[in-house]
Amino acid sequence: MAERIPPELISLLLRELQASPTDSLKEYATVSRQWQYAAEQAAASFQTITVRSDELEQFSAVFQVGHRRRFLRYLVYDIVLPTHKLSRCSLFETHKEQHKNNEAVTAAIEALFGVLKSWEEADGELDNQALLDLRLQAHSPMDQSRRSKEDQASMAKINAPFDLETTRWVHSYLKAPKESLAVLPVIKRVGTFVCQVRKSAIKGRCFEGATLANIAMKFPNLKAIYWLAEDNDLLYPRARKRRREDFALALLNAHTAWNNLATFVLDTGLDIPEHDSAPAPVLSDANDNKGDPMTDALRRILLLPRMEVFILQDFVVVGASLFELPLIATGESTTLQSLSLQHLRVLEVRTHITTPNGGYYFALDAPRQPQSPTELDVEDDMPLFIEHIEEGIDMIIEADSGTDMETVESTNSDDDTYPYPPKYGRRYLEALNQAYGGLTTTKHRVRLNTPETRQMFEGYLKMLSTAPVVERAQLRIGTGCHRASLSYSPVFGSSSEESEKQTVWDVYFGGNMQDSESFFRELKEWMVQVSGSNALIDAQPDCLAALWKSGKQVYPDTGPQQC
Repeated sequence: MAERIPPELISLLLRELQASPTDSLKEYATVSRQWQYAAEQAAASFQTITVRSDELEQFSAVFQVGHRRRFLRYLVYDIVLPTHKLSRCSLFETHKEQHKNNEAVTAAIEALFGVLKSWEEADGELDNQALLDLRLQAHSPMDQSRRSKEDQASMAKINAPFDLETTRWVHSYLKAPKESLAVLPVIKRVGTFVCQVRKSAIKGRCFEGATLANIAMKFPNLKAIYWLAEDNDLLYPRARKRRREDFALALLNAHTAWNNLATFVLDTGLDIPEHDSAPAPVLSDANDNKGDPMTDALRRILLLPRMEVFILQDFVVVGASLFELPLIATGESTTLQSLSLQHLRVLEVRTHITTPNGGYYFALDAPRQPQSPTELDVEDDMPLFIEHIEEGIDMIIEADSGTDMETVESTNSDDDTYPYPPKYGRRYLEALNQAYGGLTTTKHRVRLNTPETRQMFEGYLKMLSTAPVVERAQLRIGTGCHRASLSYSPVFGSSSEESEKQTVWDVYFGGNMQDSESFFRELKEWMVQVSGSNALIDAQPDCLAALWKSGKQVYPDTGPQQC
């Protein structure tokens, strides 16, 4: 009898039952296959699933039921990494531990692709509404947030000098070999690919950007990317440069497969240094910023034909040619190529103050010799504490018979000068302090009007002038008192008399920055081409207000701006 009830009526009945706090829809799934389908759809039990890589076999068995695969929209795939001794929680990951982690990552990704491919072979073509949101993360059962109660109790008894917690893998990056990823099958059902876990977070295992891009190359129907590919390990600059080059090459190879990509959000987790007089890291072998592979890759992604939302978050190191539009021949002249920007709605870029070729966007206020960061006085700050940690770590290394100990404080495969893995202590903290710019804030780069900054801002405005449907845009270089930003937002007037579309510009530079008036004066001609005559200018500090005095332009009445 149950099979004869119209599906619409079953759905109505289940909707009423779902509103009752005492009824569970799961029990109705056993009435018949028809009721099972309707009950599981109404309960949304299979819409969002988190599965560990060691549970993949059970996961696959549950989703052998075809309609459950159609219900699935959000899949969080949590890769389980190998365990290690509790005493190792006081030590950084070694090369061999990283190799074991990467083997686990490779096997887990291959297994997931195998399951997803079997679904596609069974289900055939799916419509766009059935595309999957895939989120990638990883953990070890020995991570502080994942330890069992028994391990937590044991940790307190073994008298470990110091639990590094998430710092244990701060210099480690998960990856899978390019050769292994190249032979993975194409998966058409993935529409969104997310990997945004910070190393400092509870679930903070970070993947190399190249691995993410090589995985995403297998998703031809990909519409959205949200990635955190950390670029902040300044203690090992050559390894950092190698990862960045690999990431750029992978993006250049992969972006040609992303014909449907509409959203690209990238965060590199990089902070602005507190000390800006020292030479900047050289991340590209190109003589100028135009030859930087990462800048080139990001520009190509921005110009993809269906791109709608392009966001580079705090703070990506890119060259000044990021917004450079290609020229196309039209008879005897050339014009800017704007066909790729017809769908662009959001363009937000927050860049680092350094450039890929070892330069800076801002100039020094006066010529000066490169200075070293303020040294960390570990002896004064934590003498007893650091001595206790160093003695305890030495005891662990001496007592540990594992072969991984052979690689502690060994040479680095990327030829960095500081040994890898490091040993936590006085020497490590001093080296880390030097690499990240010292304790004292010394900002000497206060001149805004440089060729690099002009090229970046002019390119940004030229691009906006050729993008007809932009709803929100921002370009920001630097942070705090040492930044320059130009934000753009078209709006409609609030009254009937102001119903026409207007443009709001938010013009800002840090109060410590110099020559800003001459800089923004040069940008005015490009701003006018973007905004037209109905521009509302919010200029801060107020000294910029003198540049705009006509039409419907307005200025904030907030008094002198202080940074």
